[in-house]
Order: sequence, then C-alpha cells, then structure tokens
Amino acid sequence: YMNAGKREEVNNILDCIFERFEGLHTKIIQNFAIELTAFVLSNLEEMGIVLKYENTQKLYYHEVISMNHPDAIKRMLKDIFFGIMENIALHPDISTRCIIQRAKEYIGLNYVKDISLEDVAHHVFLSPAYFSRLFKQETGENFSDFLIEIRMKKAMELLKSMKFKTYEVSLMVGYKNSKYFTRLFKEYTGYTPTGYQDIVRQKGTI
Repeated sequence: YMNAGKREEVNNILDCIFERFEGLHTKIIQNFAIELTAFVLSNLEEMGIVLKYENTQKLYYHEVISMNHPDAIKRMLKDIFFGIMENIALHPDISTRCIIQRAKEYIGLNYVKDISLEDVAHHVFLSPAYFSRLFKQETGENFSDFLIEIRMKKAMELLKSMKFKTYEVSLMVGYKNSKYFTRLFKEYTGYTPTGYQDIVRQKGTI
C-alpha cells in the first residue's frame, strides 16, 4: 500500500496492528516500531530512493525507548510512513523499475516451483491486482506469458543438451503434466520437444 500511495490503507493497517498490541509490554511495541521502520527503509534503499525529509531521522533508538505509550509510537510511525510515501511519489519511475526487476529476479529463481501471480505480488509487497497492472504496464507482457517464456527458454536449453527426456524437462521447468508442457512448447517454438531435438541434431543448433 505504501508503494501504491494508498495513505488511508496504511493508516488503517497501523491502527489494526496497534489494536492487537493492546495489553502487550511497551518494550515489545518499541522493538516492533524500530524493526518495521528499518525494514521499510532498507527496501527503499534497494529501490534507489534517497530520503530527504526530517521525519525519518526521528526514529532513533533512544527516542523510541523513551516513549511509554503505544499511541505515541503509532503517531511517530504514521508520520514517518506518510513521509516515506511522499518520497516514493516523487520517484515513480525508480520505484516501478525496481519492483519489476525484483519480481523478474524472483521468477527467475523460482520458475521451477508452482508459483503464481499472487506469490510474486506478495514478494514485492503489492496487491495481486495492482502488481498485475504494473507488470503489464512496465514489460508489455502479462505475468503468465512472461513465466511461460522463462520456462520455455530454459526448456530449449535443456533439450539442446540431449541429456533429458521430455517428461524430465517438463518437471525441471515447473510442469508436472508433460502433455501440457508439450502443448505449450509447441505453441512457443512451433515444434514438439522431440521434434525440436531432432532439428538440433540435424542442424547442430536452432
């Protein structure tokens, strides 16, 4: 929600979190505030966003531990997070590029698994609907088409090696159903997996 600029949602989530903190020792809440903000700022640095506002500097350890009431800590978090959102809004291109790059890296590392759009959206801290629109806008492809492309390119490499059978390659690129894999592969390359290997044998490469 912070990445999407949804101030009301961020505000409501923090309210809900602190409602659940009712009755907990203040020390636990202080540690949570410190760790959560450090996590958010770390992700911003990965995006290449340099913060230029004073609110972030408030969250020093000695100041948080001096706050004995959860409401004061919550107000500080809201001030900091709303300030962060203002900075994200000033860097939409950097933020979007970084999010999509992180999504692509995650897909590249996990395409063998049964990953979904929801899994990737969760990894980059976006709602599935918002991530889907953002991915299409930035890459020109739907998530599902991009995932198929990654898997098919890897399958082509594996088939070229002549070391694996079709069902083995199917499993190695994330498809338990080899018939479904064969259909997708033919749609992508124009050849069945075995036909592709035959062409490679005849021409040496393709």
